[in-house]
Amino acid sequence: MKRRVDYGSLIFLLVFLIMGIFVVDFVRRRVIDMRGLRKEPEIVSVSSDGTEPDEPATTDVTNGAAQSSPRVTDANNSVGLVTDVTTTAAAAPTGDKTISVPANDVHTGNLLLVDSAHPLTSTPATTPFLNITYDHFRLPTKNLTINNEMIEPLVSMFNDFYKVSNFGNTMIYCTMNSTTAAAYSAVIPERLTGLTIDLAVWDDAVSSHTPFTGTDKFAWFPQHAAEYGFVLRFADDKSAITGQPGCTWHYRYVGVPHATYMSAQNLCLEEYLELLKNEHSYEKQHLMVDAGGTSYEVYYYPAAVGATATDVSVPADADYVISGDNLSGYIITLQRGGAAGTTPDTDAAAPETTTTEAIVLDE
Repeated sequence: MKRRVDYGSLIFLLVFLIMGIFVVDFVRRRVIDMRGLRKEPEIVSVSSDGTEPDEPATTDVTNGAAQSSPRVTDANNSVGLVTDVTTTAAAAPTGDKTISVPANDVHTGNLLLVDSAHPLTSTPATTPFLNITYDHFRLPTKNLTINNEMIEPLVSMFNDFYKVSNFGNTMIYCTMNSTTAAAYSAVIPERLTGLTIDLAVWDDAVSSHTPFTGTDKFAWFPQHAAEYGFVLRFADDKSAITGQPGCTWHYRYVGVPHATYMSAQNLCLEEYLELLKNEHSYEKQHLMVDAGGTSYEVYYYPAAVGATATDVSVPADADYVISGDNLSGYIITLQRGGAAGTTPDTDAAAPETTTTEAIVLDE
């Protein structure tokens, strides 16, 4: 008797065997994955020239784009990623350096606020007019003394005023000295800095002087003084801030970029220093000023409380000047480009006349 083959059972066994193989393979793969033995294909980032980058790219989670990892610090101390130099107009900044500024320097410089509440505690470097070469203005005595920082701009300002006016009888009546003469008897503590001039007008006809009002031909001074670094220190509309009545004859030297900005924005020194401290500190946006073909960058740095010195950050690639404010910090002024100095609009060529000798009068 022939044995009958059960094809149904055979097919069932084959199917069961195949399913068993798949199950075993699936389990094997899962075990390998769980053990970290399974390797993924390596993805290599290639630059546009076909070479592999030296460092791996990092992903910017805000937009999913790959960015290179090095970072730079810009002039405002904000941090950003290095850009592709082939598509960036300007080169990356060279960075800042740190310098140590003595605590006493808070009380030195062209931007000191000196008044009854903030007296001068430093001794400025000064020179008497006896040792200064000058023309085109008068003096009551050559013993008047001024701060060395403003000698050159002062002489230049009066030379250029003479070119447009042919008038050399403007008098520097008072600098660091006090006087009881009418119109000049106001007590002004900042005179001690040597950075101020009180002007008058000498009248040859009566051999006497009259107050300087800054009007008529003398309107040139309030219009152009900032080009030489001078500002009208006490304006009528700022008396509530300065605590000083308007003085049309009292000018203060602060430096060209500061005078330019103060004049353009109608700021007195108190307002300007407050602006720098609150809005243009090192960590914030720096103040940029273009004056006389030169670009300047200005920012404030607070003095370290109770310390003998303060570490101040300045760019390594720019010339800078540091002035204290006589309050709580330092003003850093950077020259970013252009030629130093100014060429004011004199509106006329210098007349072909001999220079006016500065006469000396007994005070």
